[in-house]
Amino acid sequence: LQAADDLSDAVVEGLEGNSPYCWRVRYRDRGLRWSPWSVPAGFTTGDSALSANLLLNPGAEQGIEHWTVTEGVLESLTSGECDGREPYDGDRYFAVGGLCEGESDYGEARQTVQLKEWLADVQAGRVRAHFGGMLRDWGGDDRPEIRLDFVDAVGSTLDQSETLGLQATEWTEVSSALDVPVGAQAVDFVMMGTRNAGDDNDSYLDEVRLRLEVVTEEPSAGDDDDTTGDDDATGNEDDGDPSGGEATDGPALVSGVGDCAGCGIAPRADALGWLPTSLVVGLWVSTRRRRRLRPASVVPPSPRVPLQ
Repeated sequence: LQAADDLSDAVVEGLEGNSPYCWRVRYRDRGLRWSPWSVPAGFTTGDSALSANLLLNPGAEQGIEHWTVTEGVLESLTSGECDGREPYDGDRYFAVGGLCEGESDYGEARQTVQLKEWLADVQAGRVRAHFGGMLRDWGGDDRPEIRLDFVDAVGSTLDQSETLGLQATEWTEVSSALDVPVGAQAVDFVMMGTRNAGDDNDSYLDEVRLRLEVVTEEPSAGDDDDTTGDDDATGNEDDGDPSGGEATDGPALVSGVGDCAGCGIAPRADALGWLPTSLVVGLWVSTRRRRRLRPASVVPPSPRVPLQ
């Protein structure tokens, strides 16, 4: 995967804006031996190029309010309720298809988000939709999924995103991004759950999200991102060009660089040697997913990376 990568830089994407982060790096040599971790460093991102999450009640904390059930059953469950699982975040999570009562082979619920604020940019073909969420099931059989439906002024479906889903026994993130079609007036965020085994429909979702981006430059070919839990790919492989120019398309800038106090990562002190400066990893930050960009104008100091 990294045969043609000199490992001197990396683009870190999908970060929240105006948020503190810690980071550390390590290398693996030709013998597949890992170096110790570098000393952790801290930084804070700036403004994000994406909107806030446009979904209401994205984590079932308000029951099933703001969601319309179009087939089967939708439940908002607490940890262990009806022998279910624990939420990914907060006190509740969605069970699409039914766990406590009225279980169905297939469940579906959706929420409509109006695009009035972005209509001019939609008509110009400049709006990109980023969506995702945390998904899991009970035993690896049932399948939770999400999808976007783009709707025109008369309620007809103009286009649909790919369907993102998985079968996993741990909370796993899925995400993707695509252009909003010209003529769209609204977008439906659809949650789905399919029962493949047992009596319950163990299709669980939490912290689903829909965020919009107004694109100010042409995306590169093949720029769509798809990050699912079905394989090991992160969907974030894009070396870009880390040289020259300030970022002009809305990436987060880095500020407040310093020690990673309180991050819970202990530095390693068992290094046998250090990489030369020319090979030290630098950090390039974006709050968007899979978008080619120039580096932010301020970057954290590159931690020295010890070798085995």
